[in-house]
Amino acid sequence: MVLALGLAPLVVAAVALVVGAGDILPAHDIAQLEMRTRDVGEHEVLLGPYSRDGWFHLGPAFFYVSAIPYRLTGGSSVGLYLGALAVNAASIAGMALIARRRAGLPLMLITLLASTVLLGGLGPELVRDPWNPYITVLPYGLLIFLAWAMACGERWALPVGAVVATFLAQTHIGYVVLALPLLAWGAVWLGATEVTRRRSARAPASDTAVAGSVDPDTGVRVPGDPDTAASEAVGDSGRGDAVRRPGAGLLRTVTVTVGVLVLLWLPPVIEQTTGDFGNLGKALFYFRHSDEPSQSLSGTMRILSEQFALPPAWVTGLRSIAGLGEPVALYDSFPLPVLLAPVVVAVVFLWRHGSRDAHRFLLTAAAAAVLGVVAIQRTTGVAFTYRLHWTSVLGMLTGVIVAWSVWLALRPHVDSVGVRRLTAGVTVALVAAAAVTSVQAAQIAPPEQDFADPLAAVAPDAVAYLDDLGPLGGVVSVESASYESMLVAPGVALALEKAGVPARLPPLSTASGEHRILEDGDDVAVRLTVAVNGDVTDARLREDLVEVASWGDVPAPRSPDDPAVLREQAFLAGDVEAQRRLGEAHMDDRDIVMFPIDAVALFVETGP
Repeated sequence: MVLALGLAPLVVAAVALVVGAGDILPAHDIAQLEMRTRDVGEHEVLLGPYSRDGWFHLGPAFFYVSAIPYRLTGGSSVGLYLGALAVNAASIAGMALIARRRAGLPLMLITLLASTVLLGGLGPELVRDPWNPYITVLPYGLLIFLAWAMACGERWALPVGAVVATFLAQTHIGYVVLALPLLAWGAVWLGATEVTRRRSARAPASDTAVAGSVDPDTGVRVPGDPDTAASEAVGDSGRGDAVRRPGAGLLRTVTVTVGVLVLLWLPPVIEQTTGDFGNLGKALFYFRHSDEPSQSLSGTMRILSEQFALPPAWVTGLRSIAGLGEPVALYDSFPLPVLLAPVVVAVVFLWRHGSRDAHRFLLTAAAAAVLGVVAIQRTTGVAFTYRLHWTSVLGMLTGVIVAWSVWLALRPHVDSVGVRRLTAGVTVALVAAAAVTSVQAAQIAPPEQDFADPLAAVAPDAVAYLDDLGPLGGVVSVESASYESMLVAPGVALALEKAGVPARLPPLSTASGEHRILEDGDDVAVRLTVAVNGDVTDARLREDLVEVASWGDVPAPRSPDDPAVLREQAFLAGDVEAQRRLGEAHMDDRDIVMFPIDAVALFVETGP
């Protein structure tokens, strides 16, 4: 019941998506992600999503996960968004169930409440978005809980954690620093716990009665050995073997985990070893030789301090500069981390009065925080906010720690009726948070409206025009009139592909898959040019182009001194410092929007 409350906002978002969105026509990155998802089971998929720095993220885990809901929805673009919601729902459910196993119903309720508040802070648009920097945020929280479960002796958490950590590291390279060391942290502690378990199995029964475990309904310590209780709570069949043959259960777990890791990392390893210069090598070369500046310690502390400011960023969402994408915290006054004080008090209380599991939770959260500092400092180039939403998960953890310490502080002073009242109070808070977040999820517009509307207008006309030509006898080359047009072109190519038209993109569009790239030997039947904004006017003046579809009104030319123009130029030139100067100078300017799509038109080239 309580788990259903925590997942209610995601269910509402899914219903709103199915009822209100129809068949979405995505563009830019989402269209390319969908193209590669379509390839699963039909073409070779060895790489992850494309990075703007010229290489791919490390592996195809995202595409294989997304292919399941995508196929179940008949190849509809909605399937990608439903897949993102399913991944996030599984992450929240996993965190809540681990909290229940390790510390009882109170911590489960607290975790669900904090997760629901986090959903509101992230926003329903982000939670349903399949873009790889977004779909990894909540699974990162699940990995932290899995690392905690490993530290508490939960063997099953090791192979599951390996799957989640692989998904994170392959889907977005920024999680290599965040996820893989955290997996190692849990694995090492699991091994240490197993050693303790083996010693306890050999010792006389009277020697194993120590500190105590936790009652699952109250969160209060009861007599007994916590490591033994943890082992019994796992409920796996390996514990009896561990007594008879110490380490047998862990050996099986490690064997399964190694097999899982080999299977999941085999595709990128195959690509690396069969190509001239594999993707893993390209990514490593970039980070070893990139001349883009990394983040300073001061900037790192500013970003993390937002999670302890009033109000905390994990509750309200990270604030970013309109159109520029960097956190406001980098340019505004230093966020005052006033909420750090209650967090410190809560940590001290849990360390002094909490169970051994509570200690391990604190240490795991601390390890995640340290890795977070390293990850931010290792971020090269502009610190776009979209890369940093995982910091809100760390903020959520501090909320869990504070609420858990309050519960344990109050529990000894109330009777069973008081416990029920405390539980009811947290449940009511969860109901309220779920209701607010569900209303937000029900009211948001369908996704990709900036691109879906123009694509819905021009794509059918283009398909109809091509159908009227009869058998093409070749491919349709989808070309872009400018960089701005390149944002729309993948969506056009995807729409044509879904209509059965053999569409090809220029060589720069490698993110869509090699078999969709126009090669020198291809027989081009039609050259379709995508024009956006001012390019539409220029294309209409060309005698060799025939307009076959259009949407919107061409905007007036922008001044060369327009901040949006300057931002675009700095972005295309890779001038990080210029982008930062623009961010500081126009922090409150809501009109600095990069690449606004006001008009789209499709043209067919005439002549030979």
